Amino acid sequence: MRNKYLRLISDSVIFTIGNFLAKLIQYFLLPFYTSKLTTQAYGTSELLNNLSDILLPIMTLAIYEAVFRFSINNEYNQAALLYESISFLFRILIGSFIIATIVQHFIHYPYTYNLLILIFAVSFRKLFANYARGSGYSKCFAVSGIVDALALAFFSWLFLSRFQWYVRGYLLAITIAHIISAIVLFLRSQKTDIINN
Repeated sequence: MRNKYLRLISDSVIFTIGNFLAKLIQYFLLPFYTSKLTTQAYGTSELLNNLSDILLPIMTLAIYEAVFRFSINNEYNQAALLYESISFLFRILIGSFIIATIVQHFIHYPYTYNLLILIFAVSFRKLFANYARGSGYSKCFAVSGIVDALALAFFSWLFLSRFQWYVRGYLLAITIAHIISAIVLFLRSQKTDIINN
């Protein structure tokens, strides 16, 4: 019982530190965004970012929530759970791109594919993050948040300050940050599984 309480406290501290550092980096990015983007460009960027949050659970059927639910139960095959979840997301991704291509032929919206890629970058990161959290890889989960924020800061500077890609640069920076974080989560959890086995 004592070990459970100690682990709970330890995990809580790790999550707190990870979330605090990630939020702190994002907080300091706000003045940078407002200095590099016009009011209209920043408004469009935030609108698309918020739209991705709305569409995410609808398009992916919130599969990442199910991953957390089943990853905390050791009765299930964890490798099969992760494989089937990834496979499911890839099938949805392919179908979404086909539909988006057809729709884009008629509406010609300039950020359709940027939005779609962002949604699936976030979905894969959430999937691996929930798997790591449910499987007890709390340090990996916390570190991934910091990695995500640092990558966001670097690519935001690169795409907005150096390349001046504005709205696309903003969305691309968020997308790449989520992809890098997802890769870190996946590789670290797999490495831990190998060590434990």
